[in-house]
Amino acid sequence: MKAHVLFDNEGNVGAMSHPHPKKKSASEGKGGFLPGPGQNTALVDVPAELAHLKPRDLHESVRVDFKGSTPRLVAKAK
Repeated sequence: MKAHVLFDNEGNVGAMSHPHPKKKSASEGKGGFLPGPGQNTALVDVPAELAHLKPRDLHESVRVDFKGSTPRLVAKAK
């Protein structure tokens, strides 16, 4: 499963949407988010161990790690 995320420079998720899998444009663009100063957007894979969560719980449980070559969702440290 993929998700569009809006995140800040610290990796905090500000918004998240789940693109429709059958629409071609789902893999392109910014997911309808307009990033402001200090914000970015990315289409990322939802980790399999978190895919069972409801959207609100998923949003509260993840952050974006963008220190590698591409941004990725990771579970927040507890």
